[in-house]
Amino acid sequence: MENLLNGFTYLISNYMSNIQLLSKWLMKRYLVLWENFRARNFTLDEAADLLARTKFSDSKKLVTLLLSELRKSGWVSTNFDPSDARKRIYRLTPYEQIFELIVKENDVEEVNVQN
Repeated sequence: MENLLNGFTYLISNYMSNIQLLSKWLMKRYLVLWENFRARNFTLDEAADLLARTKFSDSKKLVTLLLSELRKSGWVSTNFDPSDARKRIYRLTPYEQIFELIVKENDVEEVNVQN
């Protein structure tokens, strides 16, 4: 997971000007969420339950902040829950899609990430 984190940091800082670079605490939690949810929908409660069981032991309030920051940065999308319009449904942006954007926007043919 640390190699993937370093790769993201390298690619975004060197090739993207319009994608917001995630801080390390956001990226680590994004990767934990990705390992569990991938590209399927999930709720705030599901994310909070998952992150509370990890080494981070995040509170629901912190998970709310996390999802808000990921949404602002384009790393997660949200929709209203059809059964309760007060709640949101979340979906992570696949990191492969983020890499594709990096390559497309910068005409990058090959990226060598060295650790």
